[in-house]
Amino acid sequence: MNYAVNAKIRAMRATALENIFPQHEQSYDDFIQRETKRILPYLKKNSRDFVSAWTKNFDAYKALQNLRALDKPDRDSLRRVFGTEIDLRNILIIFRLKKFYGLDGDLIFSFLIPAKYKLNSDDLKNLAHTKNFSQEVANGKYGAVFENNFEHGEQILSRFVYSQFKKERRRENLAVVCEYLFARRIEIKNLRAKNEGTRLGLSHEEIFSLLH
Repeated sequence: MNYAVNAKIRAMRATALENIFPQHEQSYDDFIQRETKRILPYLKKNSRDFVSAWTKNFDAYKALQNLRALDKPDRDSLRRVFGTEIDLRNILIIFRLKKFYGLDGDLIFSFLIPAKYKLNSDDLKNLAHTKNFSQEVANGKYGAVFENNFEHGEQILSRFVYSQFKKERRRENLAVVCEYLFARRIEIKNLRAKNEGTRLGLSHEEIFSLLH
């Protein structure tokens, strides 16, 4: 990752969100796309194409499929991040299918994201079939992530994936750009939660529980 990209990201990171997000803004997605376009001119074509596609929906599975176009350092670094995200999302999918839909065992497999990183087929099978889901997760490869707090799983997932991006950005590769854009997306989610919570008359405690 060259100096110009790092300098641009540092400058953009130093700008508080409230100073660049207009009060009248209607589309949060449009804001992210504008932030993305500010960075794209500094990237090589293969990196430009990847970042542009990823920020349209922040889909980890599609991102994983598109990594082959990147240089090896970028590819290896981002595979660790997106692979981790997919593992965590599959854990949450299994939790929700069991808790809210009463599904169990092999019926769960067709709903999972068809990619694996640290969770292998046996791990997923054990999670799908277990009668004690919390204990199975606690004993597994991501036991320290959720701490049996699956109700706030999306917030926990965002925090953990962001921490993975921060680790990878030390390698001075494309993770620097992706970490910044992911962090902006979390800020946007929090701004949306605050605005909606205030509009609906929720208490500060209720709004806080919705933040990422």
